[in-house]
Amino acid sequence: MISDGDDQGEELQAQLQALRGEGTRVHCIGIGSARQVPIPEPTESGARGLLQDEQGAPLLTRFDEGTLRNIAASTGGRYFRSQRGDELLSAMREIAGQERRLVGYKAAPEYRDVHRWALLFAAAATFGVLLL
Repeated sequence: MISDGDDQGEELQAQLQALRGEGTRVHCIGIGSARQVPIPEPTESGARGLLQDEQGAPLLTRFDEGTLRNIAASTGGRYFRSQRGDELLSAMREIAGQERRLVGYKAAPEYRDVHRWALLFAAAATFGVLLL
């Protein structure tokens, strides 16, 4: 999960309990600003607007590392902090490397026809002997 960790809902604990019951690990990557900032939202025209509450005021968010650490720890996942793009990429690669599991394999022997080459070599050797 990539998030700023700002929890404005009341369902987090119930969702965490359900995830733990399923045995699902959640790895969290924290992004965002320590100061309150408005939440961007794309508009229908493709421009960037701001997410608003019911009264039309912009909703604000702030980075909350504690929430993300709690989610990761309670589900057996890991927490990463990303302040730059390369840190985000590194965290995603590490998570992908941990979560990939070998679930099986299939051995597929590869056969090649080599008898033609053996026959050609034998014919060349025989022809060479006949010429001598």
